[in-house]
Amino acid sequence: NFYSINNEFYIVDAPGYGYHKNSLEADKLFSKMMNEYIKERDNVEAFVLLVDSRHKLSDDDISCFNTLIESNKEIIIVATKADKLNQKMKSDYKKNIVDVFKEVGDIKIFLTSSQNKTNIEELVNYIELLMGV
Repeated sequence: NFYSINNEFYIVDAPGYGYHKNSLEADKLFSKMMNEYIKERDNVEAFVLLVDSRHKLSDDDISCFNTLIESNKEIIIVATKADKLNQKMKSDYKKNIVDVFKEVGDIKIFLTSSQNKTNIEELVNYIELLMGV
């Protein structure tokens, strides 16, 4: 799904992984399609990887992130449902992400909540900055 943002840039929402109940063949086709999109789109400025902050990074999250690294584009991790975590849990979650991807270096992580709007404005501002808006 492509969404035009004020006729200045697009946000592309790709289907999630790990939540659909398809055949193994459909999963392979989906994976191939996403890998081609990630690696062949020269006009992409950044990728946003949504993860659920209530759960440890899944193998699918890590695999997707590693695929995104190969694109040499900006990667933003958006950890959703942060309203369900206390401060220590939030800190531990961010530390876990940094530890898992320590070879990458500086990783932009936003712990967000659509429920109470935590860090939504900061995320939007960061994306607009990347897009030069």
